[in-house]
Amino acid sequence: MHTMAPLTSPVIFALALAAVVGCRSSPMDARVSEAVILTVSEAEPQVVPPPREVALEGGVIAMVDAGVVSMPGWIELQEGWLEVGVCRQGTREHETVVATTCRPSVVHAAMLLAGFEPGSPAWYRADGSSGPATGDPVAVEIHIEDESGSIRVLPLAAAIDDARGAGDLSWVFAGSAFQPNPPQMGPGEFYVADYAGTIVGLTTFGDEVVAAVEVRSPEIGIDPAVWKIRPGVLPPPGSQVTLVLRRPREDRIGD
Repeated sequence: MHTMAPLTSPVIFALALAAVVGCRSSPMDARVSEAVILTVSEAEPQVVPPPREVALEGGVIAMVDAGVVSMPGWIELQEGWLEVGVCRQGTREHETVVATTCRPSVVHAAMLLAGFEPGSPAWYRADGSSGPATGDPVAVEIHIEDESGSIRVLPLAAAIDDARGAGDLSWVFAGSAFQPNPPQMGPGEFYVADYAGTIVGLTTFGDEVVAAVEVRSPEIGIDPAVWKIRPGVLPPPGSQVTLVLRRPREDRIGD
């Protein structure tokens, strides 16, 4: 003989009672159904806890439950041709939009904490073969605070013009790479982006933390330059900004 499980959940109880009441036509029954559902709704409010934040070296912050990583930086260029979007200070500032003092390996760690899965940077060979960058998709934003304290959110792609007229820049968490230490560093491995400097790439150096999906050589003799800063959208060089890496939102065009 089958026995019924006890209705220990108020929600299950409300649904069960509503189903029974729904088989009748009495106005009193309808009011009882509404009262039960209202009571359950009031008894179980939906509380969304704030995302957990983990602060790492250099001001890098991982929002663990939100899939967001942020870091401080500044605008490096306001015009000119580009090969990277964001780089570490002392590396590729002559061809980047944003520069930062944050270590790329720390950014990598923050993205792991925020739930991103790395893939690999894009690659190409002298014989013409190539492969796109892989990994979890990433939306890249520049948060610009004005004198009043208001924040303007500028997608990195909106700060870049493509000479080909294309507008489909997209990025993934490629995760750079590890290589064996040179003899002067002793045994072990090093994280390539810590030395090469690219945190968010455009052309394919093959060492980016966050890489553009498209394969494009930084050698002008192979692929001519196509990306340049869009006029009139960035504050002056030296302006402090916050770089935000997050999961793309399905309801946001351009993510």
